[in-house]
Amino acid sequence: MIIEIDNNIQPPRCLDMPEIERRTSLKRSSIYALFKSGVLTPIKLFPKKTVVLERELNEFIEAKFVEARQNIEAN
Repeated sequence: MIIEIDNNIQPPRCLDMPEIERRTSLKRSSIYALFKSGVLTPIKLFPKKTVVLERELNEFIEAKFVEARQNIEAN
């Protein structure tokens, strides 16, 4: 039996708190509020290392842009 491995598959990219803060311009307390409300899913890698999947953060940011566009168009 021969098993073929697809080397083009990339593992999901994780972003740590400093990167999440940089990309969203939110403070750590606001990010933790997003975790608590279920908007973003924290992944605890180690006791002092929490990350979020890059894909999930990008979807959150895109949704905020769409929401902002809709608010502008409504006014």
